[in-house]
Amino acid sequence: MTFIVKGPAFGIRKAIVSLNPGLLVHYSYMEDHGWALSFFEKDELISTYKCDWTEELHIEKDKLDIVLLRELIIKQGNSIEDLEKALDLAEDVGEEPPAYFIANKLGLSYYEWLSADNIGDGSYYKNLVIVD
Repeated sequence: MTFIVKGPAFGIRKAIVSLNPGLLVHYSYMEDHGWALSFFEKDELISTYKCDWTEELHIEKDKLDIVLLRELIIKQGNSIEDLEKALDLAEDVGEEPPAYFIANKLGLSYYEWLSADNIGDGSYYKNLVIVD
């Protein structure tokens, strides 16, 4: 299930994370600036990755649990081939941005142009919840 939080974009709301009963994926893509991927087990941050290219390329992946990421991709029935390339931005991994490549591998339903500001009432999307 995908849910969108109204309010400031891209931040992680502690109020939502505190109610998480299992594994939660926080994905954000800021086309002109970068992208980020975080995983929470209940309310504990267990893995995070950030890539920023606002001024110059800066990748933070020292807190990324690559084993967890690989396991989640494999559980979706997808290949982990080119995963490291996408995370390092070392080489192209196809026609899509690395953030989309990873989102597809993880089986995320919605990840393109998805924010409370641009989806209207959300009725177009299945399994989408809008949270105030």
